[in-house]
Amino acid sequence: MGVNRGEIWWADVGQPFGSEPGNVLCRPRETGLEKASVANVSQLTVVDRGRLAEKAGVLSARLLTQVEDGVRLEGTIMPGKLLYNSSV
Repeated sequence: MGVNRGEIWWADVGQPFGSEPGNVLCRPRETGLEKASVANVSQLTVVDRGRLAEKAGVLSARLLTQVEDGVRLEGTIMPGKLLYNSSV
C-alpha cells in the first residue's frame, strides 16, 4: 500500500489516552474531511501500514507546513513519538 506525504488515513490504534497541547486545526475545505478536525503534533506515533483502514483526505500545503513546523517545535523525541524525517 502506498502512503504519500500529507495524506490523512483512518487507523485502528486502540484506545486513546492523555492530552497535551500542540494542535493544528484542520478545516474540511483544506483536508477533504467531513468535519473540522485537529492534528495533535505532540502525540504522534508510528502506525504500521497494516493498521491503515481507509484514506480520509489530504492536508493542504499550508496545513502540512503547520504540522511539520509543530513537529519541529516539539524538539525532543520521547517513547511513543514519531521521529520526523524530512526525506519522507
